[in-house]
Amino acid sequence: MKLLLVYTEVQIKYGSYAFQHGLAAISAYVKRAGNHQVALSYVGPRWSPEGFRERVRAFQPDVIGFYVTEDQLRFVRKLLNDPAVGRAFTVFGGPYATLNPEVLEQEGRLDAVCIGEGEIPMATLLEQLARGEEPAEVPGLWIRRGSDIVRTPPPAYIADLDSLPFVDRQVFEDTPEIRHVGLTQISHRNSIRVSRGCPFKCSFCSNHRLGQTQEGVFTRLRSVPAVLEEVREVIARYNPREIYFDDDSFTLKESFVEEFAAQYPRCSTLPFEFFSHVGPSA
Repeated sequence: MKLLLVYTEVQIKYGSYAFQHGLAAISAYVKRAGNHQVALSYVGPRWSPEGFRERVRAFQPDVIGFYVTEDQLRFVRKLLNDPAVGRAFTVFGGPYATLNPEVLEQEGRLDAVCIGEGEIPMATLLEQLARGEEPAEVPGLWIRRGSDIVRTPPPAYIADLDSLPFVDRQVFEDTPEIRHVGLTQISHRNSIRVSRGCPFKCSFCSNHRLGQTQEGVFTRLRSVPAVLEEVREVIARYNPREIYFDDDSFTLKESFVEEFAAQYPRCSTLPFEFFSHVGPSA
């Protein structure tokens, strides 16, 4: 099956990253799970649907998955309803879709909404379609079936992050529309995540609601050896000037930080950046 992932960063105030870990993780997972092809369409920093239309025409996807945040919804809606989409099976995912799955009832051209982490739902969907089946009861997907909507609860959060493949950077590298225009040098060439989820409940953030959408533990860490193996791979492949750890809070677990501090100098001498939380522990 052919899966086209769509990522928009139109009119982003501080410039775009042109990289999204969730989409890169889904791409890596479905490629490993089956004989599937994945491509990416990137729209940004200015609005223009031409690149999307050309990508659809050239790739001829069976499924189009749109990453949706509230600020990008108006642009994603335009792409969803573009005639170029044709008969492809369409899915909304990302934070907006997860917290507002009823958008499926509002968008007549939309076939499904993915709630929570997308690896298992998207892999299952592609396998069902590959067998010629009508998608049904896919964990984590709300699916339109005629005038009805089949609502299947999401699976539990993936507990062992080390069991996942490294994110697929190639799918971003192969996307001609991507140009880095942000104020920093963060991109698919140097951005790494050591965790998923955040234990804090900041009033301005949706993480505390996202953490209630699936069963299991929301905040999880990879092991230090797995993180450093990915660091080595990124350095060998892209030769970046620095490493950027794109986590909500890199310093959540003291034992992780201590082990990382001891092991990183044996892995690299590159400088690195991260976010941290200052204040009471979670």
